[in-house]
Amino acid sequence: ASTSYSFDLVGNQTTSTRVGTINFRNIQKSGNSLVAQISSLRGSTNDGASLSFITFNSAGTQNGTSILIAENGNIAIINNTSVPSAKLHIGAGESTAGTSPIKFTTSGAALNTTPEAGAFETDGTDLFFTNNAGVRKTVTLI
Repeated sequence: ASTSYSFDLVGNQTTSTRVGTINFRNIQKSGNSLVAQISSLRGSTNDGASLSFITFNSAGTQNGTSILIAENGNIAIINNTSVPSAKLHIGAGESTAGTSPIKFTTSGAALNTTPEAGAFETDGTDLFFTNNAGVRKTVTLI
């Protein structure tokens, strides 16, 4: 016979707020020991909910919602909007180095031996996209 277990975090919210939260704390950290958080956020109705993943910097300041899985299934990565407007919504970068929304590692980069439809790739010099026909095209910026 198999045994299954569950951990239920139950809330009773009727307004748009947190239904339940799991906090991650580091007791070795001075001041605010909170370092990360996962929250279930009540959706537009009592039946729906979103899930947010939040991180905190070394000063204990919230970095905003790092990842949000909305009640409609859309996913946002650091976009600081309440609802992602696409299946994957990635926030814009900033003017500071290291804050680009998407970055390809170019060191040792090689293209797939066989082009894969829908894939973006880099060879360390150029950026490529493979269309549905399996044809790899160089992405040209004008």
